[in-house]
Parts: sequence; C-alpha cells; structure tokens
Amino acid sequence: MGFIIPDVPAHTYHYSPDGRLFAYALPTVYVCGSFWLKAHSCFKNWAFQISSKLIELRFSPCGAYLSTWERPVKLEDGAQHKNLCVFSASTSEELISFTQKSQENWDLQYTMSESRVIRFVAREVQGYRPAGWGKSIVDQLRIEGASMVSLTRRPRLNLSVVSSQSAPAIVKIYGLSTLSGSPTCSKTFYKADALVFYRTCT
Repeated sequence: MGFIIPDVPAHTYHYSPDGRLFAYALPTVYVCGSFWLKAHSCFKNWAFQISSKLIELRFSPCGAYLSTWERPVKLEDGAQHKNLCVFSASTSEELISFTQKSQENWDLQYTMSESRVIRFVAREVQGYRPAGWGKSIVDQLRIEGASMVSLTRRPRLNLSVVSSQSAPAIVKIYGLSTLSGSPTCSKTFYKADALVFYRTCT
C-alpha cells in the first residue's frame, strides 16, 4: 500500500480513531494513510517538520488535525515555550499552539464533528472553533475548584469540582452553545475524591 517501514524504533505513534491515518515519530513525524481523489481511495505518505523532542501525538476524531506535545523547556529569550501544537493532518501546516506544562490530559477535546473544541487550563475551559483557529478563544468558562472536564456526544460539557472541607463535590453540565451561561443541571456529592463519567452509545 505504500507504507514506509521505519528502519529505527519510533518515539511514539498513533492511529486516527477511524483507522484511516497513522502517525509515527522517528524523530521526524510521518503521517500515512488513505485519502479520496476523484472518488478513488489513494494511499499517501507525508512528513511533518516538528520538534524531535515530542513525546505525545494524537489525531482528532475525524483525523483532520494532529496534536503533538513535548516537555516544556525554558527558552533563552524568556518567552513561554508553546509545547502543544495543532497541525493540519493533510497539509502539515501548524494551525495553533499553546503552553501546556502537564502531560496528564494534555490534548484538546473535540466534538465528534470537530466543529467545536475545548481546552482545560488553570481552572478555565476555553472554547475554540477549528474552522477559524486564528480567531482564538470564542467562549470560556472559569470555575474555582474545577478539576476535570469532558465532552459528551450531545455535545455538552461535564465539569466536576472537587470537594473540600467546607463544600461537597459538584458535577455541572453546560451546553457548548451557552458555555458562559448557567449550567443545565448540577449534582452534589459528599465525601467524593474522584468522579468517573460514563457515556451511552446513543
């Protein structure tokens, strides 16, 4: 099929959720997979000029975007190291980048259609529209004590607030179209150290 077999061990690799694309770092990042040309499926390999120090890479749900993460470093000019980058998977163009210190939950969260995306950082949920990455944040929500967020298929946003000595844990659900508004529902839990969200297939 035209897949270039690497002659050295890959640093990391990842399949797109639909299995159509495959990315691996050698350290040069290569993306290979099938794409449609005049109603025919073709196979293609293309290279990304990305930092050789990357540790993680992930595709978005439809495979349109490829995110990479590397350990943050101190730059000589004092600027913040933007170590989380989002690329177009088809052109390798860098679309947007962020500073992301923690490797845990480093990646962005997309809706299944990739029409909306969120990033959770410093107790704040930031909303973006991938069709216009250059317009930066289109919506945001800040909740003190927030510890975790997750997108549902609806799409809605689940946000949990950890409990403290004076207050119970809380789960709040927001609609993405009204992220800065009031939650559609909420539930409190006493003596809860962690929360797990389960999704149905419908």
